[in-house]
Order: sequence, then structure tokens, then C-alpha cells
Amino acid sequence: MQRCTRNKFLSGFAAASLTLVLGCNPQEQFKRPENEVNDLKVEIYRQRQEIQDLAKKSEEYRKAAADERTKENQFRADTQESLRQIKDSTQAMSNRINSAATQRPTTPARTQTRPDPNYSTAPAAELQPDEQLFAMAEKDFNAGNYSNAVDAVDNLLKYFPDSDNIMEALYLKGRALMALKSYVKAQESFQKLCTSFPSSDKYRAAKLNIGKCQEAQGNVLAAINTFEDIVRLYSTSPEGRSAKDILQDLKNNR
Repeated sequence: MQRCTRNKFLSGFAAASLTLVLGCNPQEQFKRPENEVNDLKVEIYRQRQEIQDLAKKSEEYRKAAADERTKENQFRADTQESLRQIKDSTQAMSNRINSAATQRPTTPARTQTRPDPNYSTAPAAELQPDEQLFAMAEKDFNAGNYSNAVDAVDNLLKYFPDSDNIMEALYLKGRALMALKSYVKAQESFQKLCTSFPSSDKYRAAKLNIGKCQEAQGNVLAAINTFEDIVRLYSTSPEGRSAKDILQDLKNNR
């Protein structure tokens, strides 16, 4: 009897000791490692996402750098092409100038028995580059090569914007464009002359041609206004009389 009581006491004591060791709820003791494992899984997933984001940003930076290199290479190629075109244009102008120089008419030599001591053979003054371009434009215009004349004037305006020949060149360009029936651009050239050189001797003629360009484009009312201004301001000039005749024709045909 005593032995049985002692065994029960020992069994109870062992159970109590096991409860103290494992805690009041043994399931909670097993959940802790499981929760820690889950937390680690979440952390690993988060770090993987960060790595993927960094890889994506790195790829974007790489593509952006490649695009910048492509743009830089394209810019260099475009610059080289522009320089080549300028070089070719300059060479073409130089060839035309040299060709014009070799084709100048020569004065027949005089037959003299003795040289005249009072006769001097001073060399002709060499034309400046802008003067050569304008001379080329005039030569092409007089020969009916209106497109070449326009190109020569454009080169003069581009490379020598301060030339003394700009006013005459604008007027020549406008006339060449009128001959090519390019009335919009011709009007622009004449208008630029009137704006930049309002006191020039070509102003009235340029103004008259503006009216003609407007008429050719079908802008009859604008042309009438232009011609009326010329008649009002320069009635006694050749341009004023010409504008008056054109006005009469326009009004008769309306």
C-alpha cells in the first residue's frame, strides 16, 4: 500500500516537472521555431525582391547609357556630314570661281613697233570672295541660270552676312525667284530688302515686285494695297507710274 502510494507520488511529480520544463502549453513551444522560420522566409523574399529591383534598375541604367552613346555617335556622324557638305560646297564655289576667271575675255594685243614708255600695265584689282560670289550670281542670272544665281546669293548671305553686296544680292535673288515662278520666296527676299535697307535705291523697285508677287499668288487685295501705297508715296517715280498702270488693269478686271 505504501509502495503504491509512493509510485503515484513519483508519477505526479514527474508530470509536474515535465510541465514546468515544457511550459503550461507545449504547443506554443513548438510554434516559436515555426514562426521564426516563417519570419526568415519573409525576410529572404524581401531581400530577393530588392535584388530583382536593383537588377532591373541596373539594366535600365545600362540601356540609358547605351542610348546616350548611340546619340553621341549619331551627333558626331551628323557633324562630320555637315562639315563634309560645307567643304564640298566651298570646293564647288572655288571651282566655279576659277572657271570664271579662266573664261574672262582677253583684250587683243596691240601691234607696236616700240614699247610706249608712258603706257603702264597695272594689274586689275582682285575681287574679294563676297564680290566673286555676287559676280557669279550676276553672271548666272544674265545667262538664264536662275537656280545657280539663287544658290550663289544664298552662299553670299550665309558666309558673308556683312558684305556690302547684300542689298543688291537680295534684289537679284528676288528677280531670279520670280523668273522661276517661286513667288512666295521671291516676296520674302524683296521684303527682307525693304526691311533691312529702307533707304536704298532698290526699295521702290522691291516694293513694286512685292505687289507683283502678291498678284501672282492670287492675293489681289494685298497687291492692290501695295500698289496704292507706292502710288501715294512715289507717284512721280517710274515705280509709281508702273504701279498706277497695274492698279488700273486690276480694277478693270475685277
